[in-house]
Amino acid sequence: MAKPCIEQRTKRGAKRAGEASNRKAAGTNQNFESKKMTLDEIKTAVDQGLKVNQHHAGYEVIRSKFGEYLIHWVGSEWYIGLTWQDGQTMNGKEEEFFIG
Repeated sequence: MAKPCIEQRTKRGAKRAGEASNRKAAGTNQNFESKKMTLDEIKTAVDQGLKVNQHHAGYEVIRSKFGEYLIHWVGSEWYIGLTWQDGQTMNGKEEEFFIG
């Protein structure tokens, strides 16, 4: 598969930047660009009943009835572990998670 030309990559990057600023303006992700959530902060927030999202509101971090922390795509029954099997390596970057 060919890489997108520079112009296409620039447009995509600009679109992503615009989406982040739109979320910030809408108040759904006020700390998206400046705050990183550590693994412990994410788990604590979920345990306190706060809604934690990854990227946008479509990906929500939940705790299963078995005590596992999962990333759930709310549009379907798709789930992935918040971390790899080692329990420390997150499926996502710290700056991708926010309280929504």
